[in-house]
Amino acid sequence: MAYNDILGKAEEALASIIEALALTGERAGDAVDVDIVTGVEDEERRTPFVALQVDDTQDEVVKGTGIFRVHGRAIIESNEGETLSAHRERVGAVCDALMYDDIAEQLSAAVADFHCYEMKWLGSKSSVDGNSMRSMFEFQLVACCATIT
Repeated sequence: MAYNDILGKAEEALASIIEALALTGERAGDAVDVDIVTGVEDEERRTPFVALQVDDTQDEVVKGTGIFRVHGRAIIESNEGETLSAHRERVGAVCDALMYDDIAEQLSAAVADFHCYEMKWLGSKSSVDGNSMRSMFEFQLVACCATIT
């Protein structure tokens, strides 16, 4: 696997964990599944959604190993038709899913040719724009594009 694949593999692994939650929300008064999107996309997203972005790498942890620190974020956005408690419940579900003690093992198992050694939380932010709510969690992964057995 090439160096650039680590970003896509990490997003794919994260998405598989969040998709398993089967999150629901509300759009225009109708119950809907929450969209799970990956990457930095230019197109406008429909709320509610969870966006998983891994878009920055640092130097190899140990030169020549192919193991990198990558920076990412999970963005949870709700729309004006949803309550603050519904938004907080969704944020809690995403946060809980990504904070299990064995999250590195879960991410490694989720995608072929990807191994996560560690996930470290860096911080969070929340904001309200009108009646829509947005929460973001930043994290760092230590990972490589290989299957480690």
